[in-house]
Amino acid sequence: MSKTVAVIGAGISGTTVALELEKYGMKVHLIEKGNEVVNGPPACHLHAGGNLYPEIPVEDAKELLRESIEFARRYPLGINHRPTLLCVPKDIPFELEELIDKAQELKKYYFELISQDLRNEVLGLPDNYYTLYYEDDVAKLLDKPYVEEPITHSDWLGNVVEKLVLDTLKFPIMMINEPGIALFRIAALIEEELKNSSVKVHLNSQVLGICMKEETLELLLKCEECEHFIQVDFVVNAAGYQSGAVDKLLGIYEEEMVEFKAAYLVNCTQLKTIPEIIFHGIRGTTKGMGQLTPQCGNYFQLHSMTHESTLFENGISHSCSDEKLSLNSVVENILIQGFSKEELERRTYSAVSKIGKYIKIFDIGNVVYKPFFGIQKISKGEISKRTGGVDFSENYIRIELVKYSSIINIARKIIEKILGETIEIVPLKTESSKIEEVAEAIAVRRGYPKEIAKYYLKSKI
Repeated sequence: MSKTVAVIGAGISGTTVALELEKYGMKVHLIEKGNEVVNGPPACHLHAGGNLYPEIPVEDAKELLRESIEFARRYPLGINHRPTLLCVPKDIPFELEELIDKAQELKKYYFELISQDLRNEVLGLPDNYYTLYYEDDVAKLLDKPYVEEPITHSDWLGNVVEKLVLDTLKFPIMMINEPGIALFRIAALIEEELKNSSVKVHLNSQVLGICMKEETLELLLKCEECEHFIQVDFVVNAAGYQSGAVDKLLGIYEEEMVEFKAAYLVNCTQLKTIPEIIFHGIRGTTKGMGQLTPQCGNYFQLHSMTHESTLFENGISHSCSDEKLSLNSVVENILIQGFSKEELERRTYSAVSKIGKYIKIFDIGNVVYKPFFGIQKISKGEISKRTGGVDFSENYIRIELVKYSSIINIARKIIEKILGETIEIVPLKTESSKIEEVAEAIAVRRGYPKEIAKYYLKSKI
C-alpha cells in the first residue's frame, strides 16, 4: 500500500524531496506558507568541494564535492558552467599550502567518483580540476586577447588578469572547477516538474497543528479560504529557518541557530565572461572574504563577509529548547519591508569598495538593484559546518539543509528510510530554451533583471 507524506516547506529542499517521493509511488502534499515555490535564501555557487571555506575539514569538503556532483546531475540546466578563481590577499594570515593540499585531495576524490560512475564527470576532466598560476604564469597572460567563449583555465584567467591588483595577492592563485548555481532556472525546472506531477501543492497555507491518530499523523491546515485536516503516514519538515515552529507542534523542543545574510547586485560593463572570483578573508572582520559572482548581461552578485555588507550585527539568532526563535528587529523589518534605499546603497557600495581593493572594475553608476537576502540554518549550532543532514523519528523527518547541493543526498536518505530499499535519483529531462524563458519570468516577477536567469555560456549547456 502506498504511503502518504506531507512535506512542509516548498523551498528547494521541500520541492526536491516531494518530487522524488512522488516518483516512487507515494501520495505527496507539499505545503507552503508563501505564494510560490523555491523562493528561499540566495545561492550562486555549487560548493563542489567547499573551496570557498578553507577552514572546513577535508572529509567535509569531499562530502560537499560528492553532493555537488549529485546536484549537478539532478539539475543540469540549473548550473552555470564557469570556474572559480581563488585568491588569498597578502594581509590574510592563511597558508597557501593548505589550500593546495586540499585541492589535491579533492582532485584524487573526483577521480575516485568518476571511476565509480562515469556519469559523475560533471566538473570537467579530473586532470583539469584545478590549475595553479605563479607570478610568471600570470605575467604571460597579460597580453592574452579576450576569449568570448573560454575553454581552458588560462582562457578564463586571461579575460580578467589585467583587472586584478596583483601586488595585493599571494602566489600562486588557483583556478578551480567550482561552477555556479542559477537559482531562477532551478525554480523554473521545479515549477515545470510540479505541473507534470501528481504532487498536491498547497500554497498560502499554514500548518496549525499536528497530532497522532492511531498509526497516522493528522495535520490541521489553514489555507486562504478555510481550515481542513489531512491525514498522512509521514511528515517531512523542510521549513528551513522556521523548522523549529513545526517541531513545537509535535512537542519537540531543540536549540536553534540561524543567520541572516545578503548579497548585492550590480551591473558593470568593464568585465566580460570572467570566472567567479574569491578573495579569501577573515569572516566578520574588516578583512572578510570578498566574492564576485558573474551573471549574464554584465550583472555581478557581490558578497563581502563583513558586518558592513553581507553580514549583520546581531544577524545570528538562536533559541533555547523551549523558546521561540526571535530574530533581530532590523532583520525582521527587512524581511517584511525590504531594505531602505539608504541601507541598500550603503551596503552595496561597501561590498564594491571591499572587492575593489583587489580588482579594478567598478564603474557602476548610481543604479542599485534589489539585493538577494534570506535566513540560513546553522546546522547543529556550528557556524563553520557546511554539510547538511536529516533526522528521523518513527514518522517524522527533519531536514537540516545548509547548502543546496546537499539536498539530493538528503532526499535519497528520506526515500530509502520510507521504502526500505536503495534508490537512484535521475536528472530532469526538460528543454533548455523553455526553462530559460520560465526562469526569466520568475526573475522579473521577483523584481530582478531577467538577464540573470539566462545561461552564462550557451555553449556549455
